[in-house]
Amino acid sequence: MLALLPASIAILMVPGRLELLSIVGVVGLWFLGAGTLGGTAIALQHALRQPRVVAPLFAAGIVLLVGAILWVSIGLLDPISPGLYTLAVSGPFVLTLVVVVTSAAALIPSRYRKGVSTLAVVVSAVIAILSIFT
Repeated sequence: MLALLPASIAILMVPGRLELLSIVGVVGLWFLGAGTLGGTAIALQHALRQPRVVAPLFAAGIVLLVGAILWVSIGLLDPISPGLYTLAVSGPFVLTLVVVVTSAAALIPSRYRKGVSTLAVVVSAVIAILSIFT
């Protein structure tokens, strides 16, 4: 749920009025991406019985691995593709945001997780509504 906040804030910074479907699409894509990568890292951390501070390192490793696979795949299929430039520019931002979100999710004490998740959804909904009406 924490992955919703950065996506909502990023959409709020887009100039002009956005449509509901584009907002839902971007927030949903970020939620699935960061949630999947961060969730996998936290699951690995639990499975390997490591301390909670290791989860962001696992998340960074997963993001780097996925980025390398995309880079090689795009490079083999179309070496002059603009997708390589897009990946090179967006990669560091994705890496940073996934590590930050995973760190926040992993370090929240378990007794506060439900409240933080609910608050993240409410704040994201308010920001999305502001994005639509501004």
